[in-house]
Amino acid sequence: MVLAQLLIISCHTPSIENTQTEEQDSGKSAQKYSPDVLKFRQQVADSIELNQKWLTKFDKTISKDKREAREFYRKEIDTLEEKNNILKRDIEEYEVKGEGKWDTFKIKFNQDMQKLSKSIRSLKDTSVR
Repeated sequence: MVLAQLLIISCHTPSIENTQTEEQDSGKSAQKYSPDVLKFRQQVADSIELNQKWLTKFDKTISKDKREAREFYRKEIDTLEEKNNILKRDIEEYEVKGEGKWDTFKIKFNQDMQKLSKSIRSLKDTSVR
């Protein structure tokens, strides 16, 4: 009986070799996609920096607006800066975990960047300058 239980347990317990193989496969996957990730990070960093520069510049220009308008725009700027910072953190902290996960991350990230860009353009369009 004890021997049967040991056999069952050993069949369901991952071996050290399997774990090492999975880690090696994960490392190979990370190496394979690292150039794409680095290129994407640089492109995104440039976009994030431009977003921040525009928001900072816009914040300075609203100082001449009426108080109500300034409050409205500052609230919008704060929200957009927070979204920009979240995207910055997400791309900086992303670790490659395989082709499917990288592709999924990149698609979602691009969608979020497009939403942010659309929101910034919308803010530009609502301002009377």
